[in-house]
Amino acid sequence: LATPAPNRRTAERMPRAALLCAAALCAWLLFYKLACFRGLAYTSDLFQFSQLATSWLRGQFLTDNCYGDHLSVHTYLFCPLLALVVVPFGPAGLLLILGAALAAMFLGVFKVVRLFDIPPTVALGWAAVMAIMPLSIQVYRDEIYGFHVELLVPVIGIWLTYFLLRRNWPGALGMALLLISIKEEEPLIAAVIALAVACEDLIRAAGA
Repeated sequence: LATPAPNRRTAERMPRAALLCAAALCAWLLFYKLACFRGLAYTSDLFQFSQLATSWLRGQFLTDNCYGDHLSVHTYLFCPLLALVVVPFGPAGLLLILGAALAAMFLGVFKVVRLFDIPPTVALGWAAVMAIMPLSIQVYRDEIYGFHVELLVPVIGIWLTYFLLRRNWPGALGMALLLISIKEEEPLIAAVIALAVACEDLIRAAGA
């Protein structure tokens, strides 16, 4: 049952088909989310996160009109980074982030699977299943609220897994810090991912 040791050579190859599929997924989700936004389908949280992303530009760190000082509720330390899309595009910029997150998750799964010398076509199929299975779509759909910063946990977790498997410590540390900054319980997610990679190594060593 042991997988082969990760192969760094396969990790460097990103076929055009994977990039095209990722772009199609991003466009598809963004179109759906913008259609819902235009149809006034979303309520409070999309607009609260827009305020949390930009309040520091007005001298008030992580504040919104609903809860005031949001640090008394959640440690959304990642949110100020979202100002990069909220300032030019408004709340709709957060929907663009979700489209990009789905595309990046697809590419991350592809690269993780390819680390173990899985053929590219099989890796593409597996990444597609992960991206468009009902659970994934339900997560990104976020039907009532439109956006939550926690929806970025899967994609960051996938890339944390990738960098850990490659023993790329700067990349792994960067992804771990991003993951932990999303919300107060995310250190548990980071720990579980690290434990899964460690178990993978132990199983491979036992099967060698």
